[in-house]
Amino acid sequence: SLEGTAHKKLYDTAYSISGKTGTAVTALDNAGYNKGNKIYQASFIGYFPSEKPVYTMAVVIQNSKESKLIYGADVSGTVFKKIADCIYYKFIKQHEIHSNNILDTTMYSSLGMKSDWNNIFKTMNISYSDLANSSMLTNASIQRNKGTIQNATVTTGGTMIMPDLKGLGLKDAVFISENKGLTPMVTGKGKVVSQNIAAGTTIKKGQKIILMLN
Repeated sequence: SLEGTAHKKLYDTAYSISGKTGTAVTALDNAGYNKGNKIYQASFIGYFPSEKPVYTMAVVIQNSKESKLIYGADVSGTVFKKIADCIYYKFIKQHEIHSNNILDTTMYSSLGMKSDWNNIFKTMNISYSDLANSSMLTNASIQRNKGTIQNATVTTGGTMIMPDLKGLGLKDAVFISENKGLTPMVTGKGKVVSQNIAAGTTIKKGQKIILMLN
């Protein structure tokens, strides 16, 4: 287990590390241990994850005379943590994700700019269908790891339907409202937490909509 400075430097909520720090004084070029010649050797030897160890590693660093940090936790511990993070998220966490992968059948839908949705799906390597002929605001949905981009305007027989604005910022919420001919009345700051016209309700141009942000 880790305590003191080492605990602060190596603590991580995702996984735990156990180990021991070390700081030793060595003579520079065999010239003795006087103040001008001595240098420090910082070390950290540990293993992770603590509950079920998979990797063991030792980091030993010999500082120069100009080094501002000399102790094991500050020097070698920091290097240990960076290497451990790379190993954990590449080899251990990814293995856990793939081993416990359960297909999510929940439909997620949200409004946003078409270019943004394209970038999001491509960056996350999610296959998707782009059915929107608008280059502006669109509705994107994802289900079973497949995405769809469609025009944001939802109509039924020519009748406009109120979209769900919850979770949107002020700029997007006002843009969508005005684009549908509504007159938005806004209170608060942040993101939309409630709207007085329920999503799915028939709306008319000129109708007022009250948006509460928080």
